[in-house]
Amino acid sequence: DLAGRIEALRVHTRDVSLAHDVNIDELASIAVGYTGAELRHAVKEAALAALREDMSAEAVRRDHFVTAMSKQK
Repeated sequence: DLAGRIEALRVHTRDVSLAHDVNIDELASIAVGYTGAELRHAVKEAALAALREDMSAEAVRRDHFVTAMSKQK
């Protein structure tokens, strides 16, 4: 459910620097049907995408998450 996805995303992003445009509630609403493991994988993929784009990236942006999530489902 939505509350579970929000909590899972909060847990999996606690050690990730998030840009100001990242809204956990919005990401959770996009991730309908995702398991906790899939959300963890999406967070890791988003962080890797940010690094690939710019090795000096200080934060993971919303578009990194959207791209990572679109690759999974």
